[in-house]
Amino acid sequence: MIHVREDPDYIRNTLTYRPIMIEKKNEYKKLIEIEGSFVSPMEDLIPSAMCSKNRIARFQMIIPKKWKSEHRPVCLHYSGTGDHSYYRRRVFLANQLIEDGIASIIIMNPYYGTRLPVDQKGSGLNYLSDLFVMGGALILESHTLLRWCQKHGYGPFILHGVSMGGYMATICATTVPFPVSLVPCLSWTSASVVFLEGVLSHSVDWRTLTKQYTQDSVYSKIVRPTIQPSIRPAFVIKAQCQSDPNCSTADIAKSKDTLKPATDLLVPPHPNNSNTPDYILDFLTFYRRPLSDAAKLVDYLKSHNLLHLYMDNHIWDSAVSAVRAVPIPSVFPENVKVDPEVREFLRELLDFFTHLGNFPPVADPRLIFSVTAGKDAYVPRDGVVPLDIVFPDSDIRFLPQSGHVSTYIRNFLWNQDFRQAVCDSLNRQMLLHYSMKEPVFGKVSRSAFA
Repeated sequence: MIHVREDPDYIRNTLTYRPIMIEKKNEYKKLIEIEGSFVSPMEDLIPSAMCSKNRIARFQMIIPKKWKSEHRPVCLHYSGTGDHSYYRRRVFLANQLIEDGIASIIIMNPYYGTRLPVDQKGSGLNYLSDLFVMGGALILESHTLLRWCQKHGYGPFILHGVSMGGYMATICATTVPFPVSLVPCLSWTSASVVFLEGVLSHSVDWRTLTKQYTQDSVYSKIVRPTIQPSIRPAFVIKAQCQSDPNCSTADIAKSKDTLKPATDLLVPPHPNNSNTPDYILDFLTFYRRPLSDAAKLVDYLKSHNLLHLYMDNHIWDSAVSAVRAVPIPSVFPENVKVDPEVREFLRELLDFFTHLGNFPPVADPRLIFSVTAGKDAYVPRDGVVPLDIVFPDSDIRFLPQSGHVSTYIRNFLWNQDFRQAVCDSLNRQMLLHYSMKEPVFGKVSRSAFA
């Protein structure tokens, strides 16, 4: 990332571009569908990082037969957690964008679908390092696809994803040296909040992590000092000032005592039981429990102040979760007491490698249109550096009464928040960088021209 900050064209100039093989092509009434593959550039950067199955990058592209303008825009779709195929992104959004005259490239995640490593079960990554390899591979693969598209006359470009896909789209956009539209939905600025505060916090293998940390002093004596500060101080100061109207950056800069450590400032109070399961997973597992456990479950929920979350969340969040096939051994998991130092080390490690403030700035933040949910239990917003602080001038669309799952489902059934954000971001890009006078894509929304 240091090289990319100093030279925006670093990746494009140093990347080894492998040829893209078109393996399938189908023609329909309104669109053309192709599927292709190529060797991931990650194979050249770190040959041992990927196995024989996930070293081959795969994608599906759908192209409208009729375009809305002389340009041929393309939206790159990144997969969210558990999205192993092209189908979900194709049906939920890509097919609709065809009606708007926008092509789509649906990228297969390096650890999902046919790229799933042999020793990986489902969506859960085997190692923490796999998360970093995933991000690096997607960045390099995106550059390959963008270059291929430009070579064949496509553009401008939109990078879009939901949940984890939104985050991956964002880190890819930070390395593109020219303006691209960016539409991250239901995602935020760092992976640390997801794995330490969000719904995935229960999935961390704290026993193994603690054992490795305590037995090998290299983590505490070499690695940890190296990754300090894990978040650039400028963003911490801005975040503190945004939450405190009486605060000024000048006052904070003058007093070292006033400025809390980055991790203290950005982390909300956490319950003693850091392994408390998420209420959605509790709800699902409850349906597999005998009735004799009902009273015990109610007491458990009351003690963890979770009942109001059931009531506050939209019906879709509960209904969809109830039918999810998530293997959970028990609604009352074994307590694991987490060493505070180990927990803080994981937070710092994730922030250092995944916090968007540590990546290069995007070419034009005015092309960012983000959709976030107010009751998102998967990606908590409290205590996190907001996206509009990392990327000033970005457009944040906040859905106050929506949860993570309900927002996703409702956007497929009747709401069009994601689709409209994609079209608005593209229209603004056409206005600012292609001299377009009027919006062309999607429903007319003057916010794109604001």
